[in-house]
Amino acid sequence: MSVSDTPLNVQQNDRLRISVAGRFAPASVFALTAWSLLGCYNYIPIAASVAPANKEGRVVLTALGTTAMLSQLGPGVREIDGNLLRVTADSVVIAVAQTTTVTRERFTSTGLTVAIARPLVEQVSVRTLSRKRSLTFAVAVASFISIAFGVVVAASASSSGDGPGIIQP
Repeated sequence: MSVSDTPLNVQQNDRLRISVAGRFAPASVFALTAWSLLGCYNYIPIAASVAPANKEGRVVLTALGTTAMLSQLGPGVREIDGNLLRVTADSVVIAVAQTTTVTRERFTSTGLTVAIARPLVEQVSVRTLSRKRSLTFAVAVASFISIAFGVVVAASASSSGDGPGIIQP
């Protein structure tokens, strides 16, 4: 059977399926790539003797530290996220990117760098990529995209062939 012998509705259905599949395939690949590159991060506590050079990290202040840093960071700041510039047994120097208060409100910083005495620090953590979380997230996104793509293809192929496969104007 040649293309000219094929009934009109089959050609139109096939053309519709190809155009739908062609439209969503690059979008799904792009979305999956973008989401998987975001990754999932977690914070790993470090000892005072470990001095990471320019690592993204988090400093958690003690209750006394929250009070002592009031003039530099603002009221109620409990966590400081940013670039750890220096970590020693005496102090922690961090370029502040974001602060989190005791009530879990987040504020973005405008490039403030602070030195915090070690007795005011409860914990110092380094931000690391969690491969397990990132892989789980990527699989979940891929599954969602596959299911959505399957639904779109199934919907476009739902014509039984008894009538025209497209909406007539």
